[in-house]
This record gives sequence, C-alpha cells and structure tokens, in this order.
Amino acid sequence: MLAARVQKPWSEEARLRSLGDPEPIPVIWNLTSDPALMNQPRLISRDGDVLLTLDGRSDQVPALARAFRDTLKRRRLVITGGPGTGKTTLAVQLLLGLLATRAADLATVRKAKTSEVVPVPVLLPLSSWNTTTHPLLQDWLVDRLAPDLGKRTADALLSGGHILPILDGLDEIADGGPCRHNNRPQRLPRRQ
Repeated sequence: MLAARVQKPWSEEARLRSLGDPEPIPVIWNLTSDPALMNQPRLISRDGDVLLTLDGRSDQVPALARAFRDTLKRRRLVITGGPGTGKTTLAVQLLLGLLATRAADLATVRKAKTSEVVPVPVLLPLSSWNTTTHPLLQDWLVDRLAPDLGKRTADALLSGGHILPILDGLDEIADGGPCRHNNRPQRLPRRQ
C-alpha cells in the first residue's frame, strides 16, 4: 500500500529531526494578507471579512492537516519563509499529519458513499526538476514516482488525483538553485 510505503521513511526522518520531541521550539505560521502572493485572494477575505484562516504553530499540525483537507478544496498551499525557518520541517509534519488522518478520511468517504478521492501525500524535492527534460510538472512527477510504482501506475495515480504531491524546495528554484527551470508557471493535474 502506497500510504504505508510513504509513512515509514518519513516517520524515521521525523524521528531523526526530533520532530516528536516533547518540547520542540514552536514555529509559528500565518496566512499572508498580501493579495499579490495569493492565487485566489477573494477566497481568503472579502469586504474585510476573513473567510479562511490557516494560522497556527508547529505543535498544532493535526489542525493544519484537517484545515488542509477540509478547507482548501483544491489542496494547494505554498509555505514561504527564509532559509532555516522550518519550511521543510512543516512539510514533513503536514505529510505525516495527512497520513495519520487518511484512514479516518477514507472511512468517512466510504460511509458517505461519495466518489471523493483521499490522496496519499508524497513529499518530493524540487531540486531534481529539470524543465528542459521535463517541461511539464506532471511528467517530472511521473518520472520521480516511476522507480517505486512503475510509469503507468504513477501516471494513472497522479492523473486520478490519488497522489498529493508535497513539493519541497521552491525557494531553491526561485534563488537559481541546482534545478534548471524556465520560469513558466506550471499547473498541477486538474484533480489535485
């Protein structure tokens, strides 16, 4: 099962990073109020009324995972911050939080008898994305997942919305890091 294959190494990574430490230094995050940084600012606030809140702390990741699943219908979120501010740590925590609630989410979907897909979150570093060889994000994602899943299976799971890519290292791309890119905006497959 894909979820179990994802959970094991990232649980170990979280242990190595001491993310389960009973007294970690809390990292605080909040939703930006800058409309220039938002894809859909009208979904965040309208006429001074706040429609969406994703503020929290690193010791409240289960609440972030719930808000991500329940509130962000398109399941798109960009975590920004300077070097060493905990973006990767938060991405790992979000991945583990989503995996932890996935069984309950699947049970809810089955009970409601809906066709909603509960995707498996998979964390992938963007540093290996070369848009010269993979101009489309979908193609790169398929190639990254193919060694574990096979190319056809990876493509089918991505196209069907069964995988939720958590892409780490966006700041490395923006700063001209090791990834070769063409600065064209990319769209995720429609169901994601």
